[in-house]
Amino acid sequence: MATALLAGALVNLQLGSSRSFTTFLLLWGLNGWLLSIGSAPSVVALAQWFSPKEMGTRYGVWSVSHSLGEGLTFSATAAIVSDFGWEWGFRAPGLLCIGAALVLFQTLADRPQTYGLPPVTTYKNDHPPVVKSHAGQSVGHLQWEVLKTPAIWIMGLSAATMSVARYGVNNWGVLYLQEAKGYSLTEAGTVLAAYPVAAVVGAAFSGILSDRLFGARRNMPALLTGAVEALALAGLVLVPPGHPYVDSAILAVFGLALGALLVYLGGLMAVDLSPKRAAGAAMGVIGAFAYAGAAIQDSVSGWLLDAGKVVEGTATRYDFTPVVGFWIGASAVSILLTLLVWNAKPQE
Repeated sequence: MATALLAGALVNLQLGSSRSFTTFLLLWGLNGWLLSIGSAPSVVALAQWFSPKEMGTRYGVWSVSHSLGEGLTFSATAAIVSDFGWEWGFRAPGLLCIGAALVLFQTLADRPQTYGLPPVTTYKNDHPPVVKSHAGQSVGHLQWEVLKTPAIWIMGLSAATMSVARYGVNNWGVLYLQEAKGYSLTEAGTVLAAYPVAAVVGAAFSGILSDRLFGARRNMPALLTGAVEALALAGLVLVPPGHPYVDSAILAVFGLALGALLVYLGGLMAVDLSPKRAAGAAMGVIGAFAYAGAAIQDSVSGWLLDAGKVVEGTATRYDFTPVVGFWIGASAVSILLTLLVWNAKPQE
């Protein structure tokens, strides 16, 4: 994880100096691959050091990182680019990640057994009812078992469709608020800022919610927050222009729900259903689907916008109605997919 972060930081520094489209494209792809490596090792560490009944709380705290990064991108990176140029939009994060990588080289810990400690489930006497035990089997075999588990693939599809709404708002939210609501660029950014701030709160408390109120079961809170997320998107469309406080409140509700979904559908439910020593494989499947959903979202949203654009002299207007409909539909599909693994049981 630390090596990938350091390599990604160096790629970012190079991105800030690139002038060739082909070189930039290759570095951009390499950057995405390197930085995607951070998620699975993080979840493996969480699964090894925290028992099932406390995993949701810890995972929720860890998931705050997604929203914090997005919030910093909306604010700090924009300010840096405005003051120092687009190159520093890559260089500044690159320098920051070099420092973070050096810290991780010194602080990341292996699984408890490496240090002569018992497994955390034994230490905490927290053995949930399991559908199948994998004691004594190799990690490679367990990873193959994860890949053969239908529930993991269903959760991956759910994460992919959830990512459509997430990255839709992330990547197109400012333009949507300008085109559909008539905000200026600054106003749109201010209104949209309510979303990542609320997502931090939603992610932080989602694990506590499922651990304390639902006995470490994630299906019911995932269903409830998924419904809230879809309804919030629909509400954003229904509110007429000229109500910035209402739009901000709706985006805050959307952020709260999405922050929780990032915990449940973005990996925690899949990790719960996987052997703990193969948590990284489960997270890898979820991550791959999530990134695929993000890529499909950008392509489809861009195609829909281009198909409905209207050019008036030097100005171009975009119709976001079918695009937001696509986001809401994907959110609904994500909810339905979650229902298919309602009774799935965890493994050890």
